[in-house]
Amino acid sequence: MWQISDIQAEYRRLDGMMGIDTSAIDVEFSPRMIRQYGVCVFVKNRPVKIRIASFLQTEDAVFWNTVRHEYAHAAAALMTGHRHGHDTLWKNICRRIGAAPVRQASECAGARQNTVG
Repeated sequence: MWQISDIQAEYRRLDGMMGIDTSAIDVEFSPRMIRQYGVCVFVKNRPVKIRIASFLQTEDAVFWNTVRHEYAHAAAALMTGHRHGHDTLWKNICRRIGAAPVRQASECAGARQNTVG
């Protein structure tokens, strides 16, 4: 079962690759998330929190893709000062850090039946 410390260690590794510092961004698991796998929360175009759905803790590939997917949102914003959604910069960051630049929700065996996003 994956822990917050595992995510933080991965983010430190990715920070080294990207030349940024995401250590001020809170990371948490959310048992309430059932329709999305992760979210990067912004305040005034600045990433402040990354939430990962709790049910992903027992997944492997989808878990790490989601963790990196959300990191890419934070990285793009830290690098430019604004949010990028799923644009070209975000996709390029995903490729650079080893994340599939796509939505993850349909790829997880542990997803709730009504998962859409």
